Amino acid sequence: MRQVIYILFTLNCITLLAQEIYTPFDKNYIDHKSTLSVSADYFFNSNAITSEFVNTFYKSGNITSKMKDGVSSNLILENRLGAELNYSVYYRYKPDTLSKNSKIGFFTSLKNRNHVDARFSNDLFKLGFYGNKQFAGEIADLTNFNLNLYQYQQFQLGVTKKINNGEVTYGLGLSMLNGQQYQSIHAKKAELYTALDGQYIDFNSNIIYKRSDTASSRLGSTNGTGFSIDVYADIPYMTKENRAERMTIELRDIGMIWWNGNSETAKVDSIHHYEGVSIDNIFQLNSSSFGNTNTDSVLNKNVKFSPGKITTTLPAVFHFNSLSTVGKWQFSKGIRFIFNANNKFNIYFIVNRYLTPKLMVSLGLAYGGYSLFNTNTGFAIDFGKGFMLRAYSNNIEGFIVPRLATGQGAALSLTKSF
Repeated sequence: MRQVIYILFTLNCITLLAQEIYTPFDKNYIDHKSTLSVSADYFFNSNAITSEFVNTFYKSGNITSKMKDGVSSNLILENRLGAELNYSVYYRYKPDTLSKNSKIGFFTSLKNRNHVDARFSNDLFKLGFYGNKQFAGEIADLTNFNLNLYQYQQFQLGVTKKINNGEVTYGLGLSMLNGQQYQSIHAKKAELYTALDGQYIDFNSNIIYKRSDTASSRLGSTNGTGFSIDVYADIPYMTKENRAERMTIELRDIGMIWWNGNSETAKVDSIHHYEGVSIDNIFQLNSSSFGNTNTDSVLNKNVKFSPGKITTTLPAVFHFNSLSTVGKWQFSKGIRFIFNANNKFNIYFIVNRYLTPKLMVSLGLAYGGYSLFNTNTGFAIDFGKGFMLRAYSNNIEGFIVPRLATGQGAALSLTKSF
């Protein structure tokens, strides 16, 4: 479990194909043919779990009752969380030998991708961090728990093309994927009954657990292969003096990974009875929790893995954006949604302001996704001679008020145009 939290913490900063192809200062380097960029971004978001709680859990610190109560006050019947960590190197080239106006461009990138998402009930959190005593004589409903974890590397080649005198731009990216690690838990049914006197528990479950080869899951391990496709279009729909309107439509990470034959699947569909059980924290189970029965023997007896290939569909992103430019101001509005990832629609509104031709600042609000309300802020600087820096966060509140905020994230990119 701590491995999952590590990815959640060291994983809202979704890098868009359109953002990779353009920077806020492209207009300063129109005659440049090449762009090289390195970037990193991470986020953690939830509708219930606070930044303070995640940070403390990750550092193996003391999770106080006040921290638990802070999360509990946010819980609803069905809760969600999501996280990502991405590193990338990106290169773009616009050869004027193909067209007088450089209407065709090429790009390539190499990325390390990490993604975690989950859906869980309020009973699951309470059982996990308060124990089962509160459920004496009752059923803790853990049904519909779902966890998905992906770690993979991505090598992408793509092409962009401008039409209508360079006003409309289309982009297509094709990627080969190296599957490093995959885990998935889907509890179609999970109910834990604790006897009124606390002498036994009954666990009624229908759970499917899938995982990639566990022999090696380090960075670069090849436990599966796959492909993905990115497509996008950037279209102007209004151009007037001192004002311009554009919209961007994007589909990203449409693809699959085929995990090799050393992958495993476990199916648990039965009722289990345990006597002499006391659970204080399901993330720190030990042998004393099950009386005279060893914890490992309980798991080995009731969870049987079958080897075999696994096919998975990637969490795919849909994004629509409308950008209005009025003088030195930009107003960015849009929606995002991640398929196959326990996600909800995210809507946002961001204001960009060019303080100088080489300095831009941003501030905005967003709602949805894995959390509720988020605050966006950032800046971009053109240092001259083609060097540009961009830093931003879609969850700045996680650093300012971690006790209240249910998310945090940051992104940084350094670009050289030449």
